[in-house]
Amino acid sequence: MTTLLFDFSGLLEIDTYTVRVFYNLNRLISLTGTEVMITGITPLLARKMGDLYVTFDDLTTFTHVKNALDFIEKKEK
Repeated sequence: MTTLLFDFSGLLEIDTYTVRVFYNLNRLISLTGTEVMITGITPLLARKMGDLYVTFDDLTTFTHVKNALDFIEKKEK
């Protein structure tokens, strides 16, 4: 299975439009059989997403890219 990582570590702000676009993009990418993972959600960004009632419950998330890569490597074995 192909995996696509989105790294949000440089993202300081998020708004409802951005979340909606990302959510729709994730749905389209999933149709191709590609798994989407998100990395780099900081506590501040998570709090702001919570204020917008945003969740990525259906996505696999990691604090750092390295954690995601380790997870993918273990999953492929």
